[in-house]
Amino acid sequence: DKHAILDHKTVVTSQGDEALTPFAADATRFRAAIQSYVAAYINIYYPTDSTDLTERAAMSASLGEVSRKETLIHGSCPMLEPGSPCADTQLGAWWERLRSEFPLLAPLCAPPTGTCPSSSNGCSSNGAANIGPHDSTSPRWQLIELLTSFVFHVSAVHTHVGSAFEMVKDPRFSGSKIRPQQHLSDVQAAVQALSIALVTGYKQPMIVNSFAHLLLRDKHLNRTKAIQRAWQDELLAVSDRVRQLNVHRRFRIAAFDPRIVGSSVAI
Repeated sequence: DKHAILDHKTVVTSQGDEALTPFAADATRFRAAIQSYVAAYINIYYPTDSTDLTERAAMSASLGEVSRKETLIHGSCPMLEPGSPCADTQLGAWWERLRSEFPLLAPLCAPPTGTCPSSSNGCSSNGAANIGPHDSTSPRWQLIELLTSFVFHVSAVHTHVGSAFEMVKDPRFSGSKIRPQQHLSDVQAAVQALSIALVTGYKQPMIVNSFAHLLLRDKHLNRTKAIQRAWQDELLAVSDRVRQLNVHRRFRIAAFDPRIVGSSVAI
């Protein structure tokens, strides 16, 4: 549903009783593993939501980075410090393009107020106090939640949904185009829908895998490699837990066992 892109609660509920809600429990466990990886990776490239230059400089020093002096200036107020998602113009453009398709997706960064409190060294991008990484209004946390949802849905959720061929094989049942006064697809629309459904079934790399070759070759490479190795270990631990629980479950659930989950949708 395009209006619920971030509402993972429609798929994942509380873990509750493992015996009563094994599907939800496994889904929550799998999604948490994805989220921890995404958060660790995002926090390397966007270490702060803050636009306070003094705070950013201190953080850069603590990370062993050279603090950048360039800032985006709004009047006499340094508004956006590099290191915050709000300072990334490409990310901002991508986010706004998503919002044009998904109306309920909140703005990544609220519009700046354009004024600085006299006692402040910088401005918050939303005119409020600087916010933490787990705050729902935090730009970093919004980005983490969105990317986590993407990975979650194109991997385990898509695998669980399975093939759509049964729904589109008959042009009278689930047509891909609406035509006035017609109750079935035309030849072109039927073939297009069948092609899309079949292509999504192509086998993709499994999520338990090495993706080190896809990482940026930059100064963070050793850290991102370590984060990815830790994520793979966590996925294997999730898989072991699912298989352990399945031994005693009335209905065995394999939908969120990372060892049999693909990494993407084949289209």
